[in-house]
Formats: sequence, structure tokens, C-alpha cells
Amino acid sequence: AKAPVDPSITTGQKFAFYLIKNNIKVNGFINRKNAPKDAFELSTQYSKSVSQLIEDTLMISNNQDAEILARVTSLVSENDPSTKAATELVLKDVELLGISSVDNAITDASGLSRSNKISPSDLSEIIYKSIKNPVITKVNKGETSKFMIAPILPITPDPWSVFTGLPTGHGLGTMKKRFDENNSAGRGVVRAKTGSLNRVITLAGTITTRDNVFLSFAILVNRVEEPENVREAIDNLLNELAECNCAPTK
Repeated sequence: AKAPVDPSITTGQKFAFYLIKNNIKVNGFINRKNAPKDAFELSTQYSKSVSQLIEDTLMISNNQDAEILARVTSLVSENDPSTKAATELVLKDVELLGISSVDNAITDASGLSRSNKISPSDLSEIIYKSIKNPVITKVNKGETSKFMIAPILPITPDPWSVFTGLPTGHGLGTMKKRFDENNSAGRGVVRAKTGSLNRVITLAGTITTRDNVFLSFAILVNRVEEPENVREAIDNLLNELAECNCAPTK
């Protein structure tokens, strides 16, 4: 669905619609102004938690929400919701994971820009280190008064939703139709985020091998002529990896 141009006005319009639908009269037009001093609260509605929003974004590969999450994060952390500030924050946080961002470039957080550059090895390492829950403390520089619940300073991120949000092979979301053969070794053990642009196919996530070794991976294919064949080849590769006895021998 298309994002509303003015979310608060749209919310008011929706509220008025449901009032009218339930035979409650609404006078005048929907507008925005400061509440009078004698106003009282009728109801409070909270959004989903950030963790749930991350899970939803990854599950259905929602590019728009990925951009919004990055900008809101930048607003809270840097007091700047611009795309430039958000992308710079992403690269700085990558550095906090111990991964050099010198050769990486991010021009948007939605993943739709062809100017984004990151190596598969770096992406795989980011996934692994994020899920392993590194000890990272992020200092909040934003104006907490803008939010209903002010964040505790400093903030200790909990990246577990990065793992739980990755859809499972032949399960839900964008991976529902992957690993759909009955004998697919990757079924249920591959959790991954899909990515596609014109002539570009990617898949990045985690896999648990036959001997219960937890691995991260990132596969990026450019100049794709036959997308379905490329996706099948990627799935076959991961099926082989799922069958691996990868635990180090003593």
C-alpha cells in the first residue's frame, strides 16, 4: 500500500470514518492543532515494537519500512532523520561490529539504489556478528521528548530480531516458495533475506548444517539473464551446505 503523505491527518480521517460508520456524527474537517488545556485522553494506541517492525520488514522484504526504520533510528541517535545521516549511521555501526566500511558505500537504506556497494563477505559477517549479539552500546543523541517513551541512555541494542525476522526456507514470507521440494536439505534450516533488482539476485542469511553448525552466508549475482535458474542454483548450493558435516574435528 502507498504510504500516506500526512500520517497524522490520515489517522484522523480514518478515525472519523469509523465514527461515522458507527452512526456517530462528525462535524467539520479533519485538521491538526494543539489540544486545549482541558482536553482529556480518550485512548492511546501504540505501534508495534521496533523488534516486531524489524521482523516484519525482513519477513516480506519491505523496502519502504527498511528506509523508515533507518531514518527513525538516525533521528533518535543523531537527531537527524535525513537519508544521508541514516546511511552514515549504518556505516558507523558496521564499524562498531569490527568490520571496515572503507570499501562499502550506502546511498539509501531501502536497498533499492544501484549505488549501494557491499561485499558478500562483509554482509555475511555483519549478519553473523549481529545475531551473535555483540556487546555494543549506542549513545542516543536525539531529542527523546519527541517520543512517547524516552529511551534509556545509553541504549544497548538487541539485534535478535535480525535472526527471528529472517524467513525460513519453504516457510513464510519471501522464502515460502524456496526449497519447496520434499527432499530439500535447506528446508527449515535456511533463514534468509531475499534481494532482487533488474539483473541482480541476492540471498543472505543463516543456515544450520547437518551436524548443527551455525553459519552465515551472503550470495550476490550480477548480470543475471535467467533469474529463476539463478535462484535454483543458489538453493542447490545451500542444500549442499545444509548436508555438510562442518564441525571442526578434534
